[in-house]
Amino acid sequence: FGGEVSATLTEWHRVLAPGGALFLAVPDLAILAKLYLNGTLSLNERFFVMKMMYGGQTTKYDFHYTGFDEDLIAEFLTEAGFCEIRRIPSFGLFNDTSDMTYKGVPISLNVAATACVRSEPGALPQVPPDNERIFVDMDLGGE
Repeated sequence: FGGEVSATLTEWHRVLAPGGALFLAVPDLAILAKLYLNGTLSLNERFFVMKMMYGGQTTKYDFHYTGFDEDLIAEFLTEAGFCEIRRIPSFGLFNDTSDMTYKGVPISLNVAATACVRSEPGALPQVPPDNERIFVDMDLGGE
């Protein structure tokens, strides 16, 4: 289930120090699907929504091969060893598509997660004690 996605998230977890933070922004497939199915959108507007789902496809790297909603990305992150997974409205770091809205609706699934410690294979990840965690002081825009 999700071989490439799982492998990528597991590698990101491996290189983060325990307590390290992952900030992830992906198109919110649930929101985009609702927008796409909105009967009031013109064909051009629906095409634009579809491009947000699959990438603009303007270069060979501008593709989305997998779609995520909040539950699905949380499951992948948990399996990879992350915990304290939470959706946030904005990272407040860049002016990019993670803050984009379409028709007044935010279209990005912005997630912050903590690289937690697994005590044994298959065990649920645990947050490291405070003295082993790395804290970064940043304003996450609304948290």
